[in-house]
Amino acid sequence: MIKQALFIICTLYCISVIHAQSDPWADSVISFQPGTMTTFGQDSAYYPMNILGAPDTNAAWTTPCSDPAEVLSLGLGGEIILHFADNTIYNGPGQDFTIFENAFQIQFGPRAGEIFAEPAVVSVSQEGINFYEFPWDSISLAGCAGITPTNGAADPLNPDESGGDSFDLAALGLDSVSYIKLTDVSAIIRSDTSHPFFDFTANGFDLDAVAGLYANPVTSVKPVEGRGRKSAEHITISPNPVNRSSSGIIKVNWVTETPSNNNILVYNILGEQVAEINLPSLVAGPQKVSLPVTNFSSGIYIAVISWENNRKSAKFSVVR
Repeated sequence: MIKQALFIICTLYCISVIHAQSDPWADSVISFQPGTMTTFGQDSAYYPMNILGAPDTNAAWTTPCSDPAEVLSLGLGGEIILHFADNTIYNGPGQDFTIFENAFQIQFGPRAGEIFAEPAVVSVSQEGINFYEFPWDSISLAGCAGITPTNGAADPLNPDESGGDSFDLAALGLDSVSYIKLTDVSAIIRSDTSHPFFDFTANGFDLDAVAGLYANPVTSVKPVEGRGRKSAEHITISPNPVNRSSSGIIKVNWVTETPSNNNILVYNILGEQVAEINLPSLVAGPQKVSLPVTNFSSGIYIAVISWENNRKSAKFSVVR
């Protein structure tokens, strides 16, 4: 399928684009809460690969993407969080990332020439805990994603030609982000007959792709000579999800020896700290510590370890 092929190609090779980078696309889905009215593109045969690559090349101003292998409907009130793991989107000149939906220009009937839109509110985060929402207007839909058709024949990293809705981190005063959250708000145009974009057939934001226009590669941490300099390659949780009746295991892989103590902070999805787990003095290599969750509510959590000016985190779920 077109999107899967483009995704593989972009992953294997550097592409020549306006802002040269090897992988401008979202890498994974952190969470997806489908809304109502539709399940289009949500089948495991398509999702999540249908949103982890370039936009549909067949999409045009008057021809919306209609292939479940290329687009995922969030449904009315649906919400999704995407993670850019290989490249961090940073604040460059002008727009910093583009969101592609299957909006299109209506050709016939009383709304001919107008845009069929299914809007979503856009929020971003640096660490996946605290999200900052772009300002938006419920009437004009300015500031929303899902209101500008995609030009699939154009360079998706050139917002002047690609279509889609682009966003500038400077509007929020942020230097960089790794997480993008989309929350469907199509209900505001579906139920209000006086709304300029009113359409009773709107059934939820349809995500095609997200492209980082400015992105810095996230590189592996290199070993540092000398004691006392510490860096962690990764932090993982197992099993994931963790059953509330048992304990999980946090695994931290240190590249170099560190004589100082380190704390792992655990946050819930609202960004509230719910636990602090102390790590003993660590030597280089993989280390493990127990993750007690018997007092946790069912839901999504994130474990964060910080050192010097660096941070690593891992998402996990707690179930009954």
